[in-house]
Amino acid sequence: MQFTDLEHIDIEILKYIAKHQPISKSIVLKNFPEEKYSTEYRINTLMNGYISEEKETKDSSGRRIIVVNRPLGIYTLNKDGNRFFQDLKKLNL
Repeated sequence: MQFTDLEHIDIEILKYIAKHQPISKSIVLKNFPEEKYSTEYRINTLMNGYISEEKETKDSSGRRIIVVNRPLGIYTLNKDGNRFFQDLKKLNL
């Protein structure tokens, strides 16, 4: 995903996540309602380049170790997202 692929609302969601990270999906949806912005779709798209979702990892005791990567619905900017956000600040966007 490149900057030119982003709509204005995508940038606003990224800025909001950057300001409040780590942030839950429910809070993002509260501020950017699904019905108005298709926010879940936008979040999924942004996960292909700008944000990461935290996951819970568990190790079970006993003979076998089971690792569970359960999505927590909590988002942060990844390295590319942080770089992009810094570029936005330089451009005063």
